[in-house]
Amino acid sequence: MSSPFKVLLVEDIKIARLAVKSSVSSLNWQIDMAESGQEAILFCEKTSYDLVLMDIGLPDISGVEAAKVIKRNHPDVPIVALTAHFDDETKASAMAAGMDGFIQKPFTLDKARKLCLKHVATC
Repeated sequence: MSSPFKVLLVEDIKIARLAVKSSVSSLNWQIDMAESGQEAILFCEKTSYDLVLMDIGLPDISGVEAAKVIKRNHPDVPIVALTAHFDDETKASAMAAGMDGFIQKPFTLDKARKLCLKHVATC
């Protein structure tokens, strides 16, 4: 059996975190969950991730600001915005922060598979 695909899910709403975890339960994903941008930064300092799923609207620092810090220290980790609201301004600020893509909520198993194939060679 291959190693788990290590994902950091950054989402402040508990039910949303649980929904994502449930969506990928059939995949070989090991999911760590952070509730804030600051917590995400700390997680990334302690663990190497194959992918970071980052909510844009977080209570302390925005997902965009957290992505900037994570990318500065870990430029190769793919960070994908996980958000319910897409508009040109949100996309532009996320891309400027170094985010690698967008997934619109709700997060599904099909979206997880496509995301994995797009950003990581093996998962």
